[in-house]
Amino acid sequence: MLTLIVGGILLSSAVFLDIKKYDYEHQSEAFGIAKYVVNISQGTNDYYPEDSYLRPAEIPSQWPILSSSIASPKIISTAGFDSLSSYLENSKTSGLTHLVIDDSKNRPDFLKDVFDHEEKYPFLIKVFDSLDHGFKYHVKVYKIDYDKFQSTVAKNG
Repeated sequence: MLTLIVGGILLSSAVFLDIKKYDYEHQSEAFGIAKYVVNISQGTNDYYPEDSYLRPAEIPSQWPILSSSIASPKIISTAGFDSLSSYLENSKTSGLTHLVIDDSKNRPDFLKDVFDHEEKYPFLIKVFDSLDHGFKYHVKVYKIDYDKFQSTVAKNG
């Protein structure tokens, strides 16, 4: 009986530790992608938790300075928006220049649609696809052409 109890404790501990371990490869790839994003963007959409790597990715290029002085891309929340056009119209003045979109199920539907059907959005210019660079974590980065966006909005009424 004691052997069963000890065996059960050891087995449940091993299962718990396996569930809780971090996916270090994903974290490393998210940091590598963040280093690319900070070099090309002044403002991006939120894509938590991976967007938390944007600030640390900026440190090597600006070292040695105080962490409070680091200028990383502004992260503009997608909360409260139900369409891409309303998000872009309201976020342009906040400094949104790029969309960083992954295949996470936690993203707003309008960003999932961009990820799956990018051909529907001629005003978004894909500048990075992580699969093209050998990453397993699939992320696409789009530069927003606001001139094309405005003409598309005007054309569609």
